[in-house]
Amino acid sequence: MYGLDRQALVDDVLHGQGLVAHSPVMPNSWAYNEEVTRYIYDPALGRQLLEQAGWIDNDGDGADREGVRMAFVLLGRTRPSWMPSQPCGPPWACSLSPRPSACPASLRTS
Repeated sequence: MYGLDRQALVDDVLHGQGLVAHSPVMPNSWAYNEEVTRYIYDPALGRQLLEQAGWIDNDGDGADREGVRMAFVLLGRTRPSWMPSQPCGPPWACSLSPRPSACPASLRTS
């Protein structure tokens, strides 16, 4: 979470029309916990924690551990418009990992 600029993601993908979620429960709900842990954008801390866990970027192409490369997939209804044109994905996704891949997925539950 420290390596993902979630506010930039909201600004870029949602055109500023959203809130950074710190919990699955929205702040206006009676069930919201004000004391929930909040992860701020801190790529240096994120790198430090990954290195402590054995995920190290030795060659500049993203972290790996014991030969397994770190990667993540963004699930959504359609392929994001920024995916083909950005060398490592959008700026909010570039601090700790190589370019993310996108996977269009059905969001239907039935």
